[in-house]
Amino acid sequence: MFGFLFKNRRRQKLLDAPLPDAWRQIIASNVAVYSRLSLEQQRRVVQAVKIIAAERSFVGCQGLEITDEVKVTIAAQAALLLLGEEGYYFDRVPTIFVYPRHQLARAIHDLTHAQLVEEDVPIDGQALEQGEIRLAWNEVVYGASDPADGENVVLHELAHHLDRLDGEMGGTPPLASHQQREQWVAVFDHELTELRREQDRGRETFLHEEAAESRAELFAYSTECFFEQPHELEEWHPELFASLLSFYKTDPREWFVR
Repeated sequence: MFGFLFKNRRRQKLLDAPLPDAWRQIIASNVAVYSRLSLEQQRRVVQAVKIIAAERSFVGCQGLEITDEVKVTIAAQAALLLLGEEGYYFDRVPTIFVYPRHQLARAIHDLTHAQLVEEDVPIDGQALEQGEIRLAWNEVVYGASDPADGENVVLHELAHHLDRLDGEMGGTPPLASHQQREQWVAVFDHELTELRREQDRGRETFLHEEAAESRAELFAYSTECFFEQPHELEEWHPELFASLLSFYKTDPREWFVR
């Protein structure tokens, strides 16, 4: 109880403090979508940035220095996922490791049941089993600079984190009811089947080809598109869009003029 009260008081002090002008400039310069948000949404992004930057542990790797620009740029993008919720600021992310550029690592692809392992695959980001997040700084900046290209490593990896909050990364984040979970699984499994069928026929798909690997990857890749290409996602995958709209409780269609 006392820990909870202390956390609330500490967070309230963070929220009451004015945002440094330098931080506001970083958000405006680095996170292009910020200018498209409503004033209320901008206020909520600023609130989340204050808490995420203060509470999450950022660790620079391979010589990268963790500056205010690094923390604020990442936190402002992470805040987009929280616009429809109160109280959770990626509390269960113990550390965010930031590298100058992508890393070469082993990639394990879960093709429903069989697994394919690839060596020395360039990794722009990773959501690790203990909750840590790895990000390549050059990809963080790239993803934030264009709000409508459907590519954002911060959104992708933190979607994986939200997915794992129910204990496993199975493409089904915590949902309010059993009925919602059943509906979610039905939609995502149908989308997976259709994506794989289109790929087998050699047809180009709107979603990234790796979205067809598993329900988890479909959730992460479709999250990128939900926040950056919402009209297109709704057009090509209306049921998938509706599921994400219900989960994130914010509507990015308002940010983009058709």
